[in-house]
Amino acid sequence: MEIKGYRLEEIAGDGRTGRVYHAKRISDGADVAFRQVKPRLAKEQGVIANMCQLKKDCAEIRNVVFVPIVESFAVEGAICVVEPWVEGTTLRKRLHDGAMPHEEILTLGIEVCEALEELHDAGLVHGDVSPQNIMLTSRGARLMGMGVASRTHRRRKDTKMGVDPYDAPELKSHATCSPSTDIFGLAATLDAAMKGEVEATGGFQLTSGQSEEDPLRKAVDEGLSSHPNMRFPTARAFKRALMGVQMGVLPPTRSSARSEAPEWDDDAVPAAALARPAPAPETKLPPWAPKAGAIAGAVVGVIAVGMWLVSLLPDVPDGMVEIPPGVAAVGDAEGPFDERPGFGWTHPRFFLDRTEVLVGDYETCVAEGVCSGVGTRLERRQDEPSEPIVGVTWLQANSYCQWLGRRLPSENEWEAATRRFGGEYASGPSAPSCGTAWFGAWATGPCGTPGQSPEPRRIFVDEGDLAVPVDLAGNVWEYTNSDYQPNRRPGSGNLAAAGASVLKVIKGGAFSTGPEELRSSARLGVEMDHWAADVGFRCAADPEE
Repeated sequence: MEIKGYRLEEIAGDGRTGRVYHAKRISDGADVAFRQVKPRLAKEQGVIANMCQLKKDCAEIRNVVFVPIVESFAVEGAICVVEPWVEGTTLRKRLHDGAMPHEEILTLGIEVCEALEELHDAGLVHGDVSPQNIMLTSRGARLMGMGVASRTHRRRKDTKMGVDPYDAPELKSHATCSPSTDIFGLAATLDAAMKGEVEATGGFQLTSGQSEEDPLRKAVDEGLSSHPNMRFPTARAFKRALMGVQMGVLPPTRSSARSEAPEWDDDAVPAAALARPAPAPETKLPPWAPKAGAIAGAVVGVIAVGMWLVSLLPDVPDGMVEIPPGVAAVGDAEGPFDERPGFGWTHPRFFLDRTEVLVGDYETCVAEGVCSGVGTRLERRQDEPSEPIVGVTWLQANSYCQWLGRRLPSENEWEAATRRFGGEYASGPSAPSCGTAWFGAWATGPCGTPGQSPEPRRIFVDEGDLAVPVDLAGNVWEYTNSDYQPNRRPGSGNLAAAGASVLKVIKGGAFSTGPEELRSSARLGVEMDHWAADVGFRCAADPEE
């Protein structure tokens, strides 16, 4: 059978999204993989346009594990996707022979993570990571099946794909693709490789295995977490965990990651450090000293005048900190794709909430009938008034800030604050520890406790320096007022009008993420009706005229 310049020779496999043929390109006789997408998926609105954009996006990805799209087109309403032919055996066929050795599983997982890492950095989601779409070759693994890939967080509302064991649980309810769904798919694939139980239908039973001591088992189980926020935050983090298992490095526990400050011991202090310093010898004043004193007096006078002028500025609102005018470095010229380019941003004076909005504060807004409640979205009740409110959408957060006569901060404002009070990380110039930020609270994370469910930590508003913001790094992600774009753009980043973009930027990382997400330039895009157990917000305000 010939279709638009390709001769289909034999069926190479049947996947969840369509049938794959080994085909020949008639023009030059080249071998290709020819995928016919299933009709019910092909009917989805916007899929054909998406395929055209995918070809352009995939052409920029250079990872050798990733198999790009050569051509895509529609024939009588059916979508066809052409990929290079890869000689090898699908992982599904390999697993018919039984479980794979741990060494092979680790190598396979690391290779696929590297492909997903570059895919996600480009703003794409694969959407169907499974043994059928992984080819084992003499040169390593190859990730195929980009026919259903999408831009990040694309909804598949009208697609009835059926139940598949490699689908993340959230796909079975609201069908939203995200990088986390790819992480689940890979973890499920590695789970199948460990068990060797994948039949032609792809069926197998997922088990928690948390009681087992096998570090690979623990890493895979983390990727299989039912809630997206409990999985590895990125493919990069998943790869690091697998590499740690490969090198024999077990994930650190909370007790080993936190070091207690030693008590002061006089016996351990050198005697020279305790000795009273000798008085400095008397010296005569040089002839220029009086002039220097006059100059110093003038400088002090100027500073005093400056402080007086500052005192005339409007007071800082209660519960907020001041960000004085200045130039902030935002973005990262050498970071992931969506953090580039880095640039300097000149900003006026503004105020930012010292803490995330707390449960007690948000409930006051609900009680007054202005804000809508979280209801039963979360698996646990938020009974602690001093915890950050989570489970709210961007729309709810925006309503709360407007109720106070404030607004959500722009992405650039949020980052300007982290650069002022922190640095490369919102918690400081160096990588955070469990004592400086609340992150990695999953069981095998650096700040986690085995057997304890990760959750936001309480905030004591009267403790610490009241002029310094709390938890800009970690605890919960924070909504901003900025539209998410694939890469950074100079400008204020303020929202032009409500509903102007489907995706909004969240910043700061959370108790459920690794330290990479706590960097000042790190960012994610979420939908305006998105909610999660680790996403909250804080408000910003402008000085009164």
